Amino acid sequence: MKPVSPLLAAMLLLNAATLCAAPERELTISTFPITDDPLFVTCQQVLKEAYRRIGIRMKLVAMPGKRSLASADSGETDGDLCQAKGIMKAYPHLVEVPHPLTKAEMVAFSRRKLDIRNWEDLRPYVIDYERGVEVVEENTAGMKATPTNSMEAGFRKMLAGHADVHIDAKTSGLFMLKRIGYRHVYISAPLNVHTLHHHLNIKHAALVGRLSASLAQMQRDGTIAKIERSVNGRWQ
Repeated sequence: MKPVSPLLAAMLLLNAATLCAAPERELTISTFPITDDPLFVTCQQVLKEAYRRIGIRMKLVAMPGKRSLASADSGETDGDLCQAKGIMKAYPHLVEVPHPLTKAEMVAFSRRKLDIRNWEDLRPYVIDYERGVEVVEENTAGMKATPTNSMEAGFRKMLAGHADVHIDAKTSGLFMLKRIGYRHVYISAPLNVHTLHHHLNIKHAALVGRLSASLAQMQRDGTIAKIERSVNGRWQ
């Protein structure tokens, strides 16, 4: 048998490597319009790292909140970035990843001091909130609650006197108030504290366990806490 030339051997090895190297998998994840709101930046960075650890690249696509969920549920996108735990009853084709990305403390912001300690205390007031925030929609059903197209629009509506309160995550709300240069607001007691979870279209249900394990590992090794500190430190 004739010996294989070094050049031919190198070409054979290169071809074998090309055939064996699987392309990196990519999932398209829908979310609220992408902003530098620290809560959603935290979710984005935590989830991106969790996917990276299981060999998947995450691509974010911004769209209005309701459309983000509907697109993930229909399979147009592969999943929704983050929503409160256990509120996906209206979206039967979404599967919740058990381990949370982070947590959010929901509060009411107002121009005057109001005695608000829970969701039911909001009933007498005109309420606004960002469209697509399911936990607010669910807990203010039947009240005088109207969604706005963005958090900033909601705050400006409340500050202009067109709503009594704006409901949002405390971290996000403080960030927005600082951005628009308004300080004189009252903040209610927490309406609730809930965890935020990633949701995948059911066609990717096989990934749920791996992704949850990846997030749990990030919790144990301090990665999630490190991301939270880094993101929050940018605007505080």
